[in-house]
Amino acid sequence: MEKLYWSDKLAFNNDKIDNQHKEIFELVNEMIETEKLFPKSEKFAEILSKLTDYGRYHFKTEEALMQSSTYPNFNEHFKEHQEYIYQVAMFNVNFKDGDYTEPAVVLTYVRN
Repeated sequence: MEKLYWSDKLAFNNDKIDNQHKEIFELVNEMIETEKLFPKSEKFAEILSKLTDYGRYHFKTEEALMQSSTYPNFNEHFKEHQEYIYQVAMFNVNFKDGDYTEPAVVLTYVRN
């Protein structure tokens, strides 16, 4: 799978948010770059946890900014955040329960 590359077209012109988005790209790229990333590996579990934790941190920051600027369509965007957190958390739960999700499935989800 091809790595993600940051582009100025993706920028929100807010350094804090843009840097957080870049960090998410790095996490996704870490998953892409890890050779032989197996569904049962510790490295996969580590990246899943980072995606969940950092996603929550980032969304809190982004949502606070959106609310303070009366962002249009906030409720829709908030729902997208909640869906992401739920899905990535479920990847984690599945890992812990031994119902491993293939890394390619996780990558496809977070890339979209």
